[in-house]
Formats: sequence, C-alpha cells, structure tokens
Amino acid sequence: MVKRNISNIILILSCFVGLNNCSSRLPEITMQQTDLHHLSFKNQQKPDWVLKLKSPCRDLRVVDNNSVLSSSFRGDLSIINLTSGKYKKPIFQAGRSVAEILLLDKPNNKIFLSFPRDRHVIEYDFIKREKTWKRKIIGLEKEMVCLDDTLFAHRDHDEILKINKKNGDILFQKKLNYTISAGLFLYNNKIWVFTESGDLIAYNRNIQKTGTFRSDLNIYPNVIFEKGKFCCSDSKGLVSVFDLAKEEIIFKKEFKSKIFAPPCLTGNVLIVGFADGKVIAVNIVSGQQLWEYQGIGLINLPIISQGKNVFVPFTRGEILILDKLTGEKTSVFQTEKALKHYLLSPSGLVAVNDRRKMFFWSSQK
Repeated sequence: MVKRNISNIILILSCFVGLNNCSSRLPEITMQQTDLHHLSFKNQQKPDWVLKLKSPCRDLRVVDNNSVLSSSFRGDLSIINLTSGKYKKPIFQAGRSVAEILLLDKPNNKIFLSFPRDRHVIEYDFIKREKTWKRKIIGLEKEMVCLDDTLFAHRDHDEILKINKKNGDILFQKKLNYTISAGLFLYNNKIWVFTESGDLIAYNRNIQKTGTFRSDLNIYPNVIFEKGKFCCSDSKGLVSVFDLAKEEIIFKKEFKSKIFAPPCLTGNVLIVGFADGKVIAVNIVSGQQLWEYQGIGLINLPIISQGKNVFVPFTRGEILILDKLTGEKTSVFQTEKALKHYLLSPSGLVAVNDRRKMFFWSSQK
C-alpha cells in the first residue's frame, strides 16, 4: 500500500432523526431526485412563511420537490409542506426513543434508522408506511453507505459491518486496529474512511484494505465529499482537495485565517469561508484568487454553490447570495436570530434559527 501526503478527510453530512414505533403513522410520500439548477431569488426577499417548530431542530433533509424532513433533539420526525408552511399530518413523535439517521435511500423510498437506547436498527418504507425489517445491532455510527444490495456501517468507531440490505442480517464484521474519525464514504465501488491518526483508508466490498493515504490536517477537520473529491479545511487555515479517481492532492493551500466550515468546490473554483466572515474564490488549477468578499460574523456552516449563485451562511442570522464569477452580493436573507440549519430544495431556500423558527423563501418562476 502506498502512503501519500494528502491533506484530506472527513465529511459532514447532515444527519437527522427521530422515530419510535415506526408504524404506518407517517404520511405517504415519494422521495424524488431533485434538481437545484434553476433557482432564482429577488435582491431583498421576505420569507413566504415562518413556522414555529414544536421543538428545537436537530437537522433537515430534502425529501421531494415540496417537502422537507425536520428532526428534533426531542426525537420528533416531522414532514413539512413547503407550499403551505405547515406540518403534514400526522406528525410522528418519537417519545422515549431518539433515532439516528443512517441512510436516506431516495431511489427506493427507504430510510434506515438506528435507535441507540433500544439497541436496534430498522428499515422504514415511505410508500408502504411501515418498517420492513428490524434487527438488534448495537453501536452503529452515522453514516451508512449502500453498494448494490449490501449496506456498510461502522460501529463504535473501530469496526466495519457488512449488512444484507434486504433483511438486515450481518454478513461480515471486521475489527480495526485504529479509530474511525469520519466515514463511511462510497466512491468507485470502494469504501473510504478517515482515521484519528490522519490516514484516509480505502476498502473493497469484502472490507479488504486497498490503499492508505496520509493527511496533514487536524484530526477533526471540516470536509465535504462531492463527485469523487474530498474538499477539506481545518481550524489552522489549511485547505486541500483530494481527487479519489487520481488518488492524489489536486490543490493545497494554507491561509492565515481560521476556517470552521468545509470549502465548496464548483468546477475548478474552490470557495472558502473564514471565521472572520471573509469569503474567497480560488482557481484550483492555476492557484489564482478570483475574488474576495468581506462579510460580517462567523461562517461555520457549509457554503453551497448552485448555478451562478453561491450561498454563504453567517451564524449571526444572515444568508447571502454571491455571484460565482464576481463575488458580488446579489441577495440577502434574514433569520432574525442565530442561524442553525439551512438547505436548498427544488422549491427554494429553507433555514432554521436557534429560536425554533423555520423560514422559507420560494424560488422565482
């Protein structure tokens, strides 16, 4: 195995949750593949609606063109209609047992959840509105990945499990001699994990190691995984892009400012947000800085690129749209209080603040 100096790592993926007694109490809904390429917003746009959530939001997931799933720290799993800004009835309440999302399988309308307190894992079918299997599997960590009819998960940060997707049976498990700090990620029929010692390790479907690559970043950096590339940063200001197909670093640069959010890669343009509110765009081929924008306040949520727009979230309660080519500010969205979560859906922009308020701004036709 060849070790290579790569500055890379983990991922950040949203997790969400909450479910108990997964019976037929969730409304029927079909998970659709979504298209975000045609969103358009006004310069100063008031929200279409503001919804006071029943409990603090833990995370959000897009389900289809007009719905999002919101999970709470209390364990509720709620489906919210983006047209009306209302809960789709009935709202399922988790009660005693909080769930962790392992995998949202949109093509098959399935969701896989673990229940740490009850020590089991379920597959839930949104079309049939019922759980299709339940297995006692203890200690699974998010996230899970799927390769054909096989699920892969890691347990207690030092073990990889191979699970039959059809019935939840454990097919194989392998104890590791290191601690997983981030993973699992799936690319090119390989499972990738990032270790606490700074290694990025690849496994085949039989959980046999096929490669090890060294990272220079902090143990727990900020990482986004997209289209076969790890875009990584850490609090020291080091940024790198690792191409899994080439198995090499294609960009690496150390900045003087601290970074608490993963960078955003769109084509050959890397967009980085800093702790002091500065945003820069860099061409990863030439290394040339394309533009710089100075905002106000901390950036600690992912920057999102969509078409010609770059969405930049500021913790103090503001989301800006910058022009990808020039860095010019084109739109502003206010969330009144500190921003906790945001995402893009095919219908528009969704955000939640720390006072349990959800905001929605629809895309212009």
